[in-house]
Amino acid sequence: MWQKMLLAYSLPLILLILVVLLCATMYLRSRTETEVRAGAVQAQIQADSFLSQYLESMDFILQQLQGNRDLEELLADSQTASSGSKNLMEEYREYYSLNYIFQKAEVDNNGYRVGMYVPDEALYAINQYHFFPASAMQTADRPEVLEQTLRSGQSAYRIMTMKESGNPNTSQAYLTELAPIVITEPSGLVRFYPVQVGVRAAQLRQILRNARTIEGSLLFLSDEEGHVLLSTEEEEDAENNLAVLAPAAKDWTIVTVGSDQYYSLTHLLSVNGWSLVSLIPVTRFRRQFRWLSWMFGVMVLLLVAATAGISYVVARYYSNRIVFLNERMKDVQSGEITAHTRISLPVEGSHDEMDTLYRNFDYMIEEVQKLLKAQYRLGRTVSETEMKALQAQINPHFLYNTLDLINWGAMDYGADEVASLARNLGQFYRLSLNHGRSAITIDDELRHVQSYINIENAHYGGRIELQLAVPDEIREYACLNITLQPFVENSIVHGMGDHADIRGCRICIDAELQDGDILFTVTDDGPGIDSDTAQNIVTAKPGSGNKGFGIGNVNFRIKLCYGDSYGVTYLPPEETTGILQEDDRERRSPVCQEPNEREHRPGTRVRIRIQALHLEELEKLVGA
Repeated sequence: MWQKMLLAYSLPLILLILVVLLCATMYLRSRTETEVRAGAVQAQIQADSFLSQYLESMDFILQQLQGNRDLEELLADSQTASSGSKNLMEEYREYYSLNYIFQKAEVDNNGYRVGMYVPDEALYAINQYHFFPASAMQTADRPEVLEQTLRSGQSAYRIMTMKESGNPNTSQAYLTELAPIVITEPSGLVRFYPVQVGVRAAQLRQILRNARTIEGSLLFLSDEEGHVLLSTEEEEDAENNLAVLAPAAKDWTIVTVGSDQYYSLTHLLSVNGWSLVSLIPVTRFRRQFRWLSWMFGVMVLLLVAATAGISYVVARYYSNRIVFLNERMKDVQSGEITAHTRISLPVEGSHDEMDTLYRNFDYMIEEVQKLLKAQYRLGRTVSETEMKALQAQINPHFLYNTLDLINWGAMDYGADEVASLARNLGQFYRLSLNHGRSAITIDDELRHVQSYINIENAHYGGRIELQLAVPDEIREYACLNITLQPFVENSIVHGMGDHADIRGCRICIDAELQDGDILFTVTDDGPGIDSDTAQNIVTAKPGSGNKGFGIGNVNFRIKLCYGDSYGVTYLPPEETTGILQEDDRERRSPVCQEPNEREHRPGTRVRIRIQALHLEELEKLVGA
């Protein structure tokens, strides 16, 4: 037994410890991961600041060159435009003037390279420092797109290679912004002179490398169309792989570059909407949290060992006491239920839960004896109740059969009135009891009312007239059993029954569909009732002794079944004039519109609102 108790004690604790440690580890991992990710985002923001400063400066220098009037005048000079007619001295003078402009721009903006592409036939096109042949633009990435962009008057960015100042044998890659200077000659010929401003790609690449928060991360800069301009890797193959990746990468999703997997993080530059993408190696990223796994494992081993040791001691202690109690229970199981032997506690003076269990054991035996006796008496009571229930089921059938015998006997002896009365009474009780169900179709409810009227007409000599204006489509719906009959009964009892001067009674039942509900209207031409009496009738509680108990019970059942927005409403006396209101005559069936000589009495009109449900839906609602 102690082994089971050991498991019962230790397993929940161990599971709890595991859950707590796991949650703590996950929390720490989440916090650490959040900080690492925030660091990567912050590094991108800082890189954005540096890169944007360079790009804004390039754009500013380029705008200065485009707006330089001296440069425009030199290029617009006819002699400059027609290089074929210029001699060596003129070309040198032109070179000197242009070179002075570009040198001054570089001096004013240290760290930037400026230059211009001139026709290949120009002698200084081979300068390769400030001046480049126009044909050299064909070596740039996507030359056709570049030429089309410049001719449209827009600027473009490319990585261009230029010679170093003071060391013409070496060259450096520059991130270059190019823009056109448009010159229109007197002859109408339009010439484009692309000028460029560049910054060393190595400087920008170092900014990208400084933005790496995890060793082995890759960063690259791509333009609006996804073309990679710069990356932390100088190899051309690596940049080609990144170029394929750039358009599809999403933040913190795993992407594959070559054979390695990376987390991708994209940041848009504030200056021009370029994408700065960080690729963080998945393995190195997860390595940041390896210490959490080690800590989790060590703490689990220590706590599990401590929990198992404590659980073993507690299990052995309580298992010995449970074994002692189990022996006593075996005695009871063998038949000693009437025994009154007190249990001696194994440890004197102890008052824990097991001691309380020992002390109450004998009391439990006494209670079991009492329950056995009560169970015997209850068995006899249940048998008697089942017999009464069987009799209650037999009695209605006995009544139906008796009424059928009276009906057939009366027909055999020609007593048609007695036969009709027996048929109506039988149908009335069948529909009233409804086999114990609470739901009934509206058509059967109207038949129930008609049976009641037929029985009452036998008593009042046919002076009660019932008019039914209920369309067939409404008769297919269902209502609670005995919903309309109490209102018809009220019209008769408080009309002809309470007033001997009233010799006849006319009752109309109307129904219509309204916003998914069924609205019944029961109207009579009786003396009517005041508003206080109507309120008391509607609000009468079941069992309160009020004479309006039947109407109050119907209202209570409707609200209980459908909700508080449904129920019974008595219209004020001033809204009731005879059998029908004027505003209802156009809407209702012609059956309820026949004039009668009793319209001078105020009459009573009651509205009953229920939900439009079919029989199966209503039975499901009431749980029938």
